[in-house]
Amino acid sequence: VLTLLVGQKIAIPVFVAAYLLRWGRYPATTAAAYAAAAWVLIVAFYDQVMGLLFHPSYLQLAVQQRLPNGFPDWLIF
Repeated sequence: VLTLLVGQKIAIPVFVAAYLLRWGRYPATTAAAYAAAAWVLIVAFYDQVMGLLFHPSYLQLAVQQRLPNGFPDWLIF
């Protein structure tokens, strides 16, 4: 459900952090570092290098027109 609402580029790192905090019992800083690494991997490799098409989220459809000109919306959507 989170993927549909906010998109895969946000939902997957949130899941990574929640999983590591809850079931892995990692410290918050370590979980945040792994979540940030997952986000960089998703954006840099899957989006920019491979050109993988992500399903548009409801947040993207609502916010994309309100973003300032020149903002790289591929960072979050």
